[in-house]
Amino acid sequence: MKRILLSLILLFAATAAIRAQDQPVQTEPPVIVCDVDAWFGVANISAYGEGEIHLYVDGNEVENPLSIASPDCFGWTMDVVAMAHVDGQIDGYATAVCTIPDARLLMGEIVIGDPNENGEVFVAYIGGNEPVSIYVTVNGVEAQVVNNYVTVGEGESVIDVTVSGGRTCQMEGQSKTVTYTPFPIEQTAAPVITVQGPNIDLYPDVFDVFTTVFIENAVEDSYADIYYAITNQWDDEYVNWMIYDGPITFSPGEYFIKAYAVAPGKAPSEVVNITFSAMPVPELVYLYDFIVDGIYYRYRGSDEVWVTTEGLESHDYNPWPHPHSLCYSGDVVIPESVEYEGKTYRVTGIYHEAFWGCKVTSLDLPSTMTEIGEWNFNNSPDDPKYFVCRAITPPRVAENYYGNHFGNGQTLFVPAESLQAYRVHSVWKNFGRIVPFLGAGPGDVNGDGHVNISDVTGLINVLLKGGDLPAYCDVNGDGQVTISDVTALINMLLRQN
Repeated sequence: MKRILLSLILLFAATAAIRAQDQPVQTEPPVIVCDVDAWFGVANISAYGEGEIHLYVDGNEVENPLSIASPDCFGWTMDVVAMAHVDGQIDGYATAVCTIPDARLLMGEIVIGDPNENGEVFVAYIGGNEPVSIYVTVNGVEAQVVNNYVTVGEGESVIDVTVSGGRTCQMEGQSKTVTYTPFPIEQTAAPVITVQGPNIDLYPDVFDVFTTVFIENAVEDSYADIYYAITNQWDDEYVNWMIYDGPITFSPGEYFIKAYAVAPGKAPSEVVNITFSAMPVPELVYLYDFIVDGIYYRYRGSDEVWVTTEGLESHDYNPWPHPHSLCYSGDVVIPESVEYEGKTYRVTGIYHEAFWGCKVTSLDLPSTMTEIGEWNFNNSPDDPKYFVCRAITPPRVAENYYGNHFGNGQTLFVPAESLQAYRVHSVWKNFGRIVPFLGAGPGDVNGDGHVNISDVTGLINVLLKGGDLPAYCDVNGDGQVTISDVTALINMLLRQN
């Protein structure tokens, strides 16, 4: 009995298996994707899944994927069906609804304001999505929109604004009539032009002569911007206006200047003008600020001065220097410092042309000397026979075409530790002889720091002993130590007294 029952069960299972093999399999439903760009009214529809995919929109088979646009500004709802087909299986289906919204609901609002005090009208598209373009006309003429403002003229103006969206539809435009009445604007007070000069400006190497023009605001409009132009008095067509930012300098000549001012919230001032002649230097130009012990000084900063001359004759302002009568002579000793009106100043340089054409026997420069300007020495017989430069670092010397030239047999006395530095310097090396000094320098034969009668005795003793004589005994700088140096030393003492 058990055998019969088992046989029946096996027969039933086999029959069920055969029937299951004959039953078709259901294909997995595909996935539908609907991506809508509402502003441009475009729907991108696609479907993916197992097997061969067929896509239907509103009952019509379409390409997969499909990009479809709304034909107008109104909304559009589409029924989407996708079918997945695999041979031998039951097709899988999926459905979806894809909607492109009504474009009219995406538009914002056009706003047209009223004119402000400058005749500017606010124009904007507010809300919704950003428009592709905004078009504005004023009295039928296209107007430029700058930072959401258009400018209208005095009186009535009709402003029309239209906005174009991203689809084929256009938003209904707005129109507004506005009236602009300019407010009375106070005029800026006219500036004042003043002329000052001629002026002399000394630089380390050269000096300049110029006339200065100042343009100043009136007190009530002290914060106004000033504009000026240098122009032909009879021709206003090509005026190049420039912002005034400080005094203007002019070389000698005839000039015509115009100027006006504009204060915040005010109308421009009237244009003022002036014709003037920038005069050349007077017959005598004084170049110094003060004089102490026969040496002329000019300020260089708050605590320094440079040596200069009393003045230059009028023809000396041009680039070519000329000998002049305002000169130093004899033995000149420049101190390290000088006191004037209770204040002490360091002496650090020599100005342009201070010693030009002067018959100086000797020149003693202090240890504080750092710079010598142009046209002081030119390798002429009038240059000092010997120089003393006590500066450890060789001072800068102007050496261009208008510079200084040494080499006419002069002797240069320098600190012993700086001997090599002077001998290789581009300008100082041109001296005939460069030797170290002792004590007070040339003439201080005994090296006690003073030049007096003891040095005369010492020099005579040196000559009597003969042999290799020290260079500092060469008082007259002729390259030899002879009785002539005794005479030169006695003359030096006599000049001191």
